[in-house]
Amino acid sequence: MKKPIILMTLISSLVFTGTTLAATTTQGGFVADSRVVTEKNQVQSTKRPDIINVQKALLLTDDSPVRLKGNIIQSLGGNKYQFKDDTGTITVEIDSKRWQGQHISPKDDIEIMGEIDREGNRVEVDVKRIVKIADALRMQRVKSSINTTN
Repeated sequence: MKKPIILMTLISSLVFTGTTLAATTTQGGFVADSRVVTEKNQVQSTKRPDIINVQKALLLTDDSPVRLKGNIIQSLGGNKYQFKDDTGTITVEIDSKRWQGQHISPKDDIEIMGEIDREGNRVEVDVKRIVKIADALRMQRVKSSINTTN
């Protein structure tokens, strides 16, 4: 009677240990501060690109990281919008999850980060992050006031 119980305990331990070893090998490890490893084990930079203008963004190659400041001036239907700064306009694609509950009007100054999506003559920005500049400045002030009180 004791042999089946011991055997089952041993099998359970081996299965658990194998699962734990498999999990730890896929969790990753140290990566330099400005890089991350994606789910496909590709290294990507997490450094924010410098802010550029629309005119320069239109010249970038496909998949180039981009950061722009300006305004969304109109909806083009679906998840496409017209973005404008002092140098021109560009179409941006913003998935619904990127809004994060923010309500943005043409009067709101925003910062978008994403990557260039170039196909033939069409150039768009696939937006990964969108922030109202007023909200970002407000958060910065709150953080600095907390740091000065400590």
